[in-house]
Amino acid sequence: MPPGDGPAQFSIVHAVRVSNDGMVYVADRENRRVQSFTVDGKFVKQIIRHESPFARNVALSRDPEQQFLYVGDEKEIVVLNRKTLEIVSTIKGGGLIGGGHELQTDSKGNLYVALTTKGLQKLTFKGLGPAKGPASAAR
Repeated sequence: MPPGDGPAQFSIVHAVRVSNDGMVYVADRENRRVQSFTVDGKFVKQIIRHESPFARNVALSRDPEQQFLYVGDEKEIVVLNRKTLEIVSTIKGGGLIGGGHELQTDSKGNLYVALTTKGLQKLTFKGLGPAKGPASAAR
């Protein structure tokens, strides 16, 4: 299938993650969106943010329900409710190197951000904040 911006078409897929319940999340970098699919390929929903380089990468939170998706944006990490794809929080400032080129979480919920030419950064998970989203601190 040729590249495009329809639900079944992609430009540059930069990350694919599969949740414990079998949902597939795709970071389609050039179309600036995250899409969700069933494991058999049925399109479910998407979030698009054209105002910045959104969907550079995607990682799942490590809580048992995997409630959140971390999505790299230009200078921040956007936290989405995994089921609704609604924005619940952002992680920015405090020495954050940016939205990263790659994201991954560890078993304790810490987030690792790698950015080309800027290195690797660990964001320590500090629990759920008042907005019911993850709170992290750069280290």
